[in-house]
Amino acid sequence: MSYAFGKTHFCDQSNLSASRAYINNALLVRGLIHDQESQLKFNSADAPTVINLIYDFLRKSEQDDAARENMSAKIRETMTENDRKITNEKQQITRTKALEKEVGVLKNHLAHSKDDLAKANAEVKQLRDSLAKTTAALHHTKTQTSNDLRKRDAQISRMKEHLADGGTVRRSKASSSMTVRTNAGSINSGPPTFATYINHDMSKQAALTQESDDTLTKMAQSVAQENDELAELLQATLASLDALVQIEEEDHPLFSSTSQSVIMLEAQLKVRLTALRNILDMPNYVPLEEVEVRDGKIKDLQRQLLQIETEWSAAQNVLKGLTASVLQGSGAKQGSTPLGELSDNAKNVRQSAHEVIEDIPIPAKTPIAISLENGRHPKSTVKIDARLLRNEVLESQSDELVEIESTPVRARKQKFQRKNRRATLGLMANEEDLKAELEEVLGDEPGTSGW
Repeated sequence: MSYAFGKTHFCDQSNLSASRAYINNALLVRGLIHDQESQLKFNSADAPTVINLIYDFLRKSEQDDAARENMSAKIRETMTENDRKITNEKQQITRTKALEKEVGVLKNHLAHSKDDLAKANAEVKQLRDSLAKTTAALHHTKTQTSNDLRKRDAQISRMKEHLADGGTVRRSKASSSMTVRTNAGSINSGPPTFATYINHDMSKQAALTQESDDTLTKMAQSVAQENDELAELLQATLASLDALVQIEEEDHPLFSSTSQSVIMLEAQLKVRLTALRNILDMPNYVPLEEVEVRDGKIKDLQRQLLQIETEWSAAQNVLKGLTASVLQGSGAKQGSTPLGELSDNAKNVRQSAHEVIEDIPIPAKTPIAISLENGRHPKSTVKIDARLLRNEVLESQSDELVEIESTPVRARKQKFQRKNRRATLGLMANEEDLKAELEEVLGDEPGTSGW
């Protein structure tokens, strides 16, 4: 708004002094003048005009100050309102974030609720299906019950008619043949009631239940007995395997377990079968049949050896008697008797046999024999007896003793010397035959690593 200066009629010649005082006071109040000495005099001819102009300036200044104050107040109010709106905006943002979180939680709840609703719908569907099945079963049960009741009523009516007719049996196409036994007590007590038939059915059901229980009990007892027999058979099998296979308990802790569970018995059986398979897979394994054949040959040779030893003892007795008769007849010294020479020859034969035995290497043995030599129970194995090698010598000498009595002393002496030399040479010559026989007994080929 524009202000017109110099148009105010504040001062004129009539109120010049009052106007001068007002203007000076106003200027003093505003600080435009400092004291009374510096006041304006307004002595010129145009003093009223100047006073009016100054008055206009003062009013304009007052209006500007008032407008400035109003503007400052409005600005302050605007700033306060702006701060309030900023605070409200921050609160709205915080609340919006909280609401967004709540919306997310509600969405999760809504998803879970939808899942629960789907499950509930599925359960409702299942319940409806079950209800339909139950309704159908109930309807079927009602129908069956009504049919059973009609049959029962028909049967009761037939029985009443039968009792009314005095117990005679009537046959018809509609009714099956039936025999009713009546006695005085039943006739006097009246016709059977529905409770009687119910009790009869209950007694039949109880009898069937008891029979089923008895049958199941017998079956359980038979199964338990069979299980015990199978366990005993398995224990006997394990014992038989123990007799064939020797296992160290330190290597297999399950070997000595006393548990009767199926798992422990299976583990023990696997341990023994594994050991038996290892024995069968060994390169120097000898089958049991071959071992039995060798044992039979060894027994035959032992029997022959025993027979030869018996004949040799008899020959020695005959030789002693012959030597005694020769000594009595000739009076010769004991050192030159045929008995002494025969004893020397026998010693030479034994020494030669021992040399032959020492020259023969030790044969290979079966795994069972090796296990038995380590402190196990006795088993069939092949062993060499040094006495077997004397068979040829003893057989050759047993034939010579027969001709002793019918031969002169000197001739017998020479003959014994020749025979002993031939026996020694024959023993050395038959070394290969002895080796072949031993190879045949032991089951090895000549020249193999077992010799």
